Amino acid sequence: DNQGRMTLVNAQTEKMFGYPREELIGQPVEMLVPQGHRGGHPKLRQSYFAGPKTRSMGVGRDLYGLTKDGRQVPIEIGLNPITTEEGTFVLASIIDITERKRAEQELRGLNQTLASQIDETTTAMSKLQIAQGQLVQSEKLASLGSLVAGISHEINTPVGIGVTAASHLDSEVRSLTQAVAANSLTKSQFDRFLQSVSQSSDIILLNLRRASELIQSFKRVAVDQSSDERRRIRVKAYFEEVLVSLRPKMKTTPHRIELECPEDLQLDTIPGAWSQVLTNLLVNALSHAFEPGHAGCMRIEVSANTETVTVRFSDDGRGIPAEHLPKIFDPFFTTRRGQGGTGLGLHIVFNIVHQTLGGNISVTSPPGTGACFTISLPLLRPHGSTP
Repeated sequence: DNQGRMTLVNAQTEKMFGYPREELIGQPVEMLVPQGHRGGHPKLRQSYFAGPKTRSMGVGRDLYGLTKDGRQVPIEIGLNPITTEEGTFVLASIIDITERKRAEQELRGLNQTLASQIDETTTAMSKLQIAQGQLVQSEKLASLGSLVAGISHEINTPVGIGVTAASHLDSEVRSLTQAVAANSLTKSQFDRFLQSVSQSSDIILLNLRRASELIQSFKRVAVDQSSDERRRIRVKAYFEEVLVSLRPKMKTTPHRIELECPEDLQLDTIPGAWSQVLTNLLVNALSHAFEPGHAGCMRIEVSANTETVTVRFSDDGRGIPAEHLPKIFDPFFTTRRGQGGTGLGLHIVFNIVHQTLGGNISVTSPPGTGACFTISLPLLRPHGSTP
């Protein structure tokens, strides 16, 4: 009532607060309010009766009821005024929300655990991305290291021939010097000497030029592979240089590679990116495309129109199983796990084509026709594009 005395109590109230009904009837409602809030409760009650209306009590803060045994129970209270001949009363509907509070606490704990797990996962993903970047860079350096080893072996051949010719020439000069010193030099000896000098010089010059061409080709390709420098290239000439640097890999196999490209096609691009793309595509084909003992063919076809350059790298090997095609560019996907395959070669190609060259790459492999990688990119790419 408006004096704060309890006039009606139901069975649920007895159960919730632990009092029998007769101990509550006629008592001030403050006996069910915890000690810390009991002193201010009469004023709040009087304020409510000054303008009673249906509302929730204690909106925005936690409310507790005090049981007979001294426990504090979390509750929600709804107030409804009732007007009777005896005056205005308020019906207080009280709900025990202990289980809800427990569930909320568990949910907060789960949320904290989830947040912690998300942080750990994010940190792990960040570390994984760093590790993946390091692996990709290592794979690029490994490719460059393989190129160095192969080209050094390639250069040894002309240099070795040149050294042999120079040694022979040195021997001929010594013989001529001895004959002159002994005053026994004949015209036929001198003619043979001249002929030997001419042949040896030709051999030395030819092989030194060959070594020089190999070194220059290797230098350009190696520098390009470690650089993002942009410049205009003649596509066919540059692709031929790249294939020269890859020749040591081809010499140990029965396979051949063909290049078809317009002689005058020029491209404003990042040459090192193309070197890495062609290297990885060729190495991938040598590793996966051909059955043992099969002499296969790889083909590079370049075409262009007024807007687009298209490069197709194809082989006549065993092809790619249909179930592998959707995953072919995924990092670490390889069918040669444990046999030296890292699964990063084609992933590197994909990233270079999309991010560095600003193009697109796709792969097709109809049954029995080998595989074909198609790269397309704008003929003119704005210099402001991000590599």
